[in-house]
Amino acid sequence: MTSRTTSSRTNREISTKEIRQRVKEFARTQVKHPSMLNAMEEIQDAVSPNSGINVALLVGPPGVGKSATCEQLIQETAREYLDQLKADPFFNPAIMVSAPSLGDRAFSMADFFEIILEALGEPMIDQKLTPECISGGYDLPLRLSAPTMKLSALRVATGKALQARQTRYVIVDEAAHIMNGRALSEQVNALKSLSDMTQTKFVLVGSYDLYEIISVNGQLARRCHVVHLPRYTTDANGGKRHFNNVARALAKRMNLEPEVVLDPYLPALMEASVGCIGTLKHSLQRAYSRSLRHEGGRWSPSVLQYSLLRKAQTRKILNETLDGERLIAENEIWSL
Repeated sequence: MTSRTTSSRTNREISTKEIRQRVKEFARTQVKHPSMLNAMEEIQDAVSPNSGINVALLVGPPGVGKSATCEQLIQETAREYLDQLKADPFFNPAIMVSAPSLGDRAFSMADFFEIILEALGEPMIDQKLTPECISGGYDLPLRLSAPTMKLSALRVATGKALQARQTRYVIVDEAAHIMNGRALSEQVNALKSLSDMTQTKFVLVGSYDLYEIISVNGQLARRCHVVHLPRYTTDANGGKRHFNNVARALAKRMNLEPEVVLDPYLPALMEASVGCIGTLKHSLQRAYSRSLRHEGGRWSPSVLQYSLLRKAQTRKILNETLDGERLIAENEIWSL
């Protein structure tokens, strides 16, 4: 095996630029599958104008593909409004941002509003942080501190920008950061209030921890909808088949010699990735990169084995997933 690999390297040197390009193309690969499509459809229902929902929660295991699902949703929305996007450069029907992580500091709504404004392409954000922006030209009834004034101005500016751009929904990835620090009710009620003011929906994306949001208060529970993006399991209806189909589709995007055939390893791949498509894809991406960098573009099972998560990592993910699945099961839908 060693001599074969050495020969391959001699005959076909792959430049660093080519490796980066090929791995980048693989990373961009999106394979739609039933769980993803179901979640997308449910989110689209939740963010429709007359849904009665302010905040949708997309929850699921780590690596299940929540971010990829949202990226696909953004692309579909852009295609749906393509003519309007071409006609109006200020129109922006949907954006995706990440909630800022500030380490030991509490989550900052001011920073969050600035991120939304930047994503909307709002110009001269600093010039909006004035008393006039808050009061609309009227004298303020009380003296506001600088931080309070900044937060109020950013909230108003964000509301105006969302209305001006007719934004249907804002996807907030890594939304668990919103739960860091201050009372959760303050953070989420601020989003609900902004949604009421602008008719823009918010889709919060993260782990099962986000489920706590529906217990903040009754009013929020009424205007919140939970979308569960589950992993694939062998006991689920067609879960094993759907997982295997995605694995085969990803293997076809790996331009290696010999052709990548994953069928003998599919049971192990499902177990090692906890049935999560995102984790599977990252493992294959690592294997692809290693094959190009160290094996001269040749494929071997040893490269795949090296690229999988270690068993301790898998156990940690599985335990968190089982806890989240129990939480979802305890709050099942009504039977009619």
